[in-house]
Amino acid sequence: GLGKVQFIEASGPADLLSLRASRALAAADVLAPDAGANPAILSMARRDAERLTPGEAGLAVLAELARNGRRVVRLIAQPPSPADVQALNEAGVAVEILLAAPAS
Repeated sequence: GLGKVQFIEASGPADLLSLRASRALAAADVLAPDAGANPAILSMARRDAERLTPGEAGLAVLAELARNGRRVVRLIAQPPSPADVQALNEAGVAVEILLAAPAS
């Protein structure tokens, strides 16, 4: 099946992650964390997931991985720009954006 790129907001506490986001982390083949990603959130990912540095995680790289059937999770400190999402869509890649649950 086709892979996808899931953006997960990872700047806040790990216990605010949605169930869907934590499942995405558990299923990720490739992790691409921002420098500001919370280490506790990173530690919830599969241990054998490939990890990219922020410098390696360009859109072209993410799109290529997804087109090869990999599930890519991009851990972000800020929501992705609409231009980035559009670029991935135009590259034929499914994109899902999982923002943190609002703090109650």
